[in-house]
Amino acid sequence: MTLFSRIGLGTAQFGQDYGIANKGGKIPREVVFDILKSAADRGILLLDTACAYGDSEAVIGEFIKKGPSPFRVVSKFSLDPYKEGGLKQLLRQSLAKMNTAGVYGYLAHRLTDVLNDERLWADMLEVKRQGLVQKIGVSVYSPRELEELDKRDIKFDLVQFPYSIFDRRFEKCMHGLKQKNIEIHARSVFLQGLAFMKADQLPGHLKEAGVPLRGLAELSLKHGISVQSLCLNFALLNPHIDRVIMGVGGLRHFEENLKGLEDFDKVRGIYDQLQGLSIGNEDILLPNRWPLAMPSRR
Repeated sequence: MTLFSRIGLGTAQFGQDYGIANKGGKIPREVVFDILKSAADRGILLLDTACAYGDSEAVIGEFIKKGPSPFRVVSKFSLDPYKEGGLKQLLRQSLAKMNTAGVYGYLAHRLTDVLNDERLWADMLEVKRQGLVQKIGVSVYSPRELEELDKRDIKFDLVQFPYSIFDRRFEKCMHGLKQKNIEIHARSVFLQGLAFMKADQLPGHLKEAGVPLRGLAELSLKHGISVQSLCLNFALLNPHIDRVIMGVGGLRHFEENLKGLEDFDKVRGIYDQLQGLSIGNEDILLPNRWPLAMPSRR
């Protein structure tokens, strides 16, 4: 498996403004198509989307409509499916938007939805049995959520969670997940753009991130490795992670991120130093705890 093939393309910005450091807004449709073509040419064949990402699914569907698609798609639902005609109906709506008969993965965007309604997981198992999805799973935000899944004996195939230089909370869970043959997708490797902010420009509730941010900037300068390269390769260096979900702000940003893969071995050489930059405070690590005034929370 090549480094390119371990990348999954995050598509939130295909359908909406997204990210604390996002200044470009939603990516124009023609640029999205250029990104998707470039991704396919390089062997990046997994797309991560959700019905909550504006019209991201529809934009992907327009690209797929142009011809045979090489992509595997993972989508997520976050609406109450029983207010939308049921989970199967919600999935069919997503499939119709994407011009596809099925998806690789279908995830619950919030674990509480699964825990609060037993029908939901039964319906997810059913759409898998029907062949509409290959793998079912959950998007989680805390290791405690994985513990709850285990306690309730909920079997799943695919899990997505945040992982970055700053956020290493899930490392203790990874070996056990792989023993159960569960596919791991890591998201938020740039912590929704926080990695690119300057320490002296952080809003008050994120000031605690200033020290590791300065440390990251110093390592970047000292070794001549871009911040995006450090973040992306750090996640790829974890052997338990099957796919690293990489969000992009445009074609140039996409190309710059991929160029950073050339530094994989250089980042390996300072891996131990990067490990020293982790943050334990979940009020910083979880954007859904940031004040409502912050842009594009997830």
